[in-house]
Amino acid sequence: IDGSHLACDVLCDAVLGFRLLKTGGVMIFDDYNWHEGLRNGIDLMRCPKPAIDAFTTLYFNKIQIISAPLYQIYIQKISE
Repeated sequence: IDGSHLACDVLCDAVLGFRLLKTGGVMIFDDYNWHEGLRNGIDLMRCPKPAIDAFTTLYFNKIQIISAPLYQIYIQKISE
């Protein structure tokens, strides 16, 4: 999943993409720790991390995290 950095877009892409992923398939999230530098901190709606964390939390019983380098998360679908 690599496209928009807006949290709502990333979450939507993850959920819709997961429905298309076959059991045993791998989904890769890019730019996990990316954020836009702002003077007053980080806008959580403008970075992928909160959406990826929400997805992996809500789908914990359907996925296995197989790798988590600094800027990417690899998950495998283990059930429908």
